[in-house]
Amino acid sequence: MTDAGAHVPLIFYQPKKIAGGRKINQLIDFADLYPTICDLADVKIETNQDMIDGISFHNILMGEETTSREWITAGYRGKYMIFDGAWRWHHNDKKLIDCRNLPQETEADMKAEEAQKAKARLSKIMQELLKKNSESI
Repeated sequence: MTDAGAHVPLIFYQPKKIAGGRKINQLIDFADLYPTICDLADVKIETNQDMIDGISFHNILMGEETTSREWITAGYRGKYMIFDGAWRWHHNDKKLIDCRNLPQETEADMKAEEAQKAKARLSKIMQELLKKNSESI
């Protein structure tokens, strides 16, 4: 799974509500679409918040915030990864990719302290997510 599989454009169009002509460089997870669309449509989500992984980015679209997620996840054919905008941890392959110079990406130099810290942080988050999801099934 490369950056091209998880780093894709997203366009929202809602005249008179969302200002046009802006480029917002934020991490948005696929799971964030549901709560965001509900917010844009003024639809209250009537379910247990523990069951929704998505985080609405409605405020970002409205120009009220500039930060959202610290990381996103993606999966394809049983392979999972987590990406924080600079590093991508491939859970199945136990491989860290340096994405700080996108669109170029290289396997991280695991002798570097910053790579070691990124691997520790991202792999821990991934383990927690996998555990949470296995408990909810």
